Amino acid sequence: MKISPFKITAFSLCVAYAIFALIALWFDDLINAEIFFKVTVSFAIIAAVMTIYYLLYHLNSEKELKKKNYIKD
Repeated sequence: MKISPFKITAFSLCVAYAIFALIALWFDDLINAEIFFKVTVSFAIIAAVMTIYYLLYHLNSEKELKKKNYIKD
């Protein structure tokens, strides 16, 4: 089974954020609420951009498949 680099990147970002959230949960002195909020908003923006890219990529590939008559309407 081959996993695309996009999926590996998305999974890695999610794991990194989960680790960050656990550190913030268990160690209150290391990460304050303002830093946690900024990292969360940054992660949400990155996830939104990656989702839009993923959807546009698949929309474009579907058009190409229809053009080559692999997919019919």
